[in-house]
Amino acid sequence: YIIIAVLMLSSTLIVGTEINGSQNWINFGFFSIQPSEIAKLFLILYLASAMQHIRDFRDVINVAVPVFISIALLVVAKDLGAALIFFGIFITMLYISTSNISYILIW
Repeated sequence: YIIIAVLMLSSTLIVGTEINGSQNWINFGFFSIQPSEIAKLFLILYLASAMQHIRDFRDVINVAVPVFISIALLVVAKDLGAALIFFGIFITMLYISTSNISYILIW
């Protein structure tokens, strides 16, 4: 799931159209899409499948690295609102899946 999300987010850097200062739209002529909206769903699916295997902090790091790559792609595309939502989804799902506040306070 996260591979699809990263590919969708990186596609805006290659073929994206800049609208209002951020390059986060893909224009197909008669309609435009914002891949970050679809990538949010894939992020949630990835986190739901990956977080069931968290046993210690090393597992949290392994789950977090692809999420932060996605966030970095959003920052490069100047889509800071979506980057904040991705981070919020990650933090919320991390707390729900582990119930460990120390993981949250580290980030």
